[in-house]
Amino acid sequence: MARTQAADYESQRMAILEHAAEAFAASGYAACTMADVAAKSGASKARLYHYYASKEAILFDLLDRHTEHLQAIARETRERALREGLAPRAELELMIRDFLEAYRTARTRHIALLNDVKFLGEAQRARIVARERAVVEAFAVALERAFPGRVTAANRRAVTMMLMGAMNWTFTWLKPDGALTYAEYAATVADVLFRGLEGAPTAQSERRMRVAAG
Repeated sequence: MARTQAADYESQRMAILEHAAEAFAASGYAACTMADVAAKSGASKARLYHYYASKEAILFDLLDRHTEHLQAIARETRERALREGLAPRAELELMIRDFLEAYRTARTRHIALLNDVKFLGEAQRARIVARERAVVEAFAVALERAFPGRVTAANRRAVTMMLMGAMNWTFTWLKPDGALTYAEYAATVADVLFRGLEGAPTAQSERRMRVAAG
């Protein structure tokens, strides 16, 4: 007869994942042990093994849930845009805002996503990478819709990765309780992106034009 799960089984797993993400971020996945995760969780190793068979199992569940959440944000943003009849640029700005809001409370999980996918088995790694690529593709398509003729086959990847880079590394400098909020930063990213793609002259190009004009 199968063992019945406790009512708080899922919440316990979520707590373990949260503490594991903190441990991985602090020490690095490779150096972190199950004992470290157990200590961070305030639990025994035996209790930890009740929920996860290995450290790799914890990492995979952590990244699986995180990337599933990010993919869901992209999907839900598109559905909302269609439902509310949002213009393409309004949809793109909403995507930027929603992703940065998710990143605001996901610093340690994002560090694991950027640094630790390589430690997963081949099938697990392929699943996480496929999700990451799906998110990037969602942004690429949104950019194409927002800037038809400006985002082309020639610059599609470069523009998309430029935008992803502006969002993905915020955990290194943008503090959740800092003077600049994530919502304000999202507005700044959208503003710079939109004005730049509109062809607004940069300070450097303006200086060149003034020199050329004598």
